[in-house]
Amino acid sequence: YVDKKERYKWKAVQHFQEHWNGEAEDFYGMLNESLRLTKNLLDSGSYYPKRVLLLIAKADPKAAKDVLSRVFDETIHLENRFEKFKEDMGKLVDLHVPQKNPYQDHRAFMVYLCLRYPDTYYLYKFNMFKIFAERINFNYKPIKGCFSNVFQFEELCRIVKSSLVEDNELLSLHHERLDQVCYQDPTYNLLTQDFIYATVQHMDKINNDESNDLKWDISEGSIDGLNLKLPESNFTGTKIDHERRQRRNSKIG
Repeated sequence: YVDKKERYKWKAVQHFQEHWNGEAEDFYGMLNESLRLTKNLLDSGSYYPKRVLLLIAKADPKAAKDVLSRVFDETIHLENRFEKFKEDMGKLVDLHVPQKNPYQDHRAFMVYLCLRYPDTYYLYKFNMFKIFAERINFNYKPIKGCFSNVFQFEELCRIVKSSLVEDNELLSLHHERLDQVCYQDPTYNLLTQDFIYATVQHMDKINNDESNDLKWDISEGSIDGLNLKLPESNFTGTKIDHERRQRRNSKIG
């Protein structure tokens, strides 16, 4: 279930690695193709950093190229890079984007870096970090809007990864699912973020599914006098494998 929903991240990174060329003659076309598989990493709901970046790249390719070259310049301190990126994108949005919303926050900034340097950085989301930190009693409380969150999240990821890499069964399953269109994730940075995200986003649903053996189907019929088509119950109790759940929860922390 989780793998089916989240494996696109490994595909997105591999696709970016294969198509990114900072010196491309058609910079907009190259960038558009490089980001094609990012899905909700950069566009979801009312969140459109990819769309805004591409609008700027189409209107002023040289400006977009200069902005991203500074983002990817590893000689510049990470926070300074973000502040400059935020400033530059704000000016370019005023010139080229009708909605005037840049959407270029910490999350988008770290996505660009992870696509370019997947063995160095981790995909970041504030709510994911906040919820996971609370669940494991991490000794830092994320504060919305603070760049220090990014540094603390990276520290948390390093701690989590140190445990994940000792689980040979997990690593074996992880490698088996990655085919030739997926980034092979040699440093397990993507796996680490995926583990954190899954425990925040998917674990409650998985636990609820395990304790819910009876599935009621009310897709046919209505309450207004029509017969509801329901399965018959066998009146057996729900069986939960508490031992297996405890082993998994121990790994989560």
